[in-house]
Amino acid sequence: MDMLRKKGEMTRISILRDLVIETPRDQRSIASTLQITPQAISDHLKKMGKSGLVDLSFRPPRVTVEGVEYLQRSLLQLKAYIDNTIERLDIIRSIDAIAEVGVKHGDRVSLFMKNGLLYCSPGVSGSSTGRVDTDGAPGDLVIISELTGVVSMPKSSLYLFEVLPARSGGGNRRLPRDPIGSIIGEPISGRIPRLAVLDLEAASLMLRSGIEYHLEMPDPKAVVNYLERGVTMVCFGTPHSLSRLKGSPEIIDLAIEPATVKAEEHYL
Repeated sequence: MDMLRKKGEMTRISILRDLVIETPRDQRSIASTLQITPQAISDHLKKMGKSGLVDLSFRPPRVTVEGVEYLQRSLLQLKAYIDNTIERLDIIRSIDAIAEVGVKHGDRVSLFMKNGLLYCSPGVSGSSTGRVDTDGAPGDLVIISELTGVVSMPKSSLYLFEVLPARSGGGNRRLPRDPIGSIIGEPISGRIPRLAVLDLEAASLMLRSGIEYHLEMPDPKAVVNYLERGVTMVCFGTPHSLSRLKGSPEIIDLAIEPATVKAEEHYL
């Protein structure tokens, strides 16, 4: 927000507010209220006088019509900024989690992410803990309160599989039934990657190969949502689709370097 970044802007707004509402006797009383030096008040008033916000011919200076309009406009902008910040600032007092094993009301539990979902388990050995407010069997959704710490997020990866376009001879190719293990060559035990097709060529390749996928032509935000929850994403698409995903602000802001694999090298 500009008024928060500009040096002295909030001080000038405070001086205008003091002149309009408090009607101070002199510059010293303004300085006392704002807890800055009289010299600083004098310097600000000179600048505001040149800008037409105050009339320096009066003692103490009087705020002009332009000054009142400026003060009102600035305060409304500041209010909108604060209101928006408060709305976006979620203070979480309780949260839902899946019980990994049976839990009872009052149990202290650790919270952790598994396959992109929030789980809880008895004990307080994790980085985030809480208290169970409802009984739950394994797999039940339970309410957790008295939250402490931050849930540790597992590292996620983004793999981009470059699919040969149909017009370039890729219209009848197939992939192995286990493209993740055979192409990535990375152990994924304990992690379930999500497969996404970014275009028709990728969807057709999956159908021909008998491979089920989870997301069909998702926007970058949907991909980022999984990555932020620690889920490894595997996206299939033509070079054009992959470049659009890699160049999207959402992916760039995430600061995850995607690994690109040419799927055609593994066609059957």
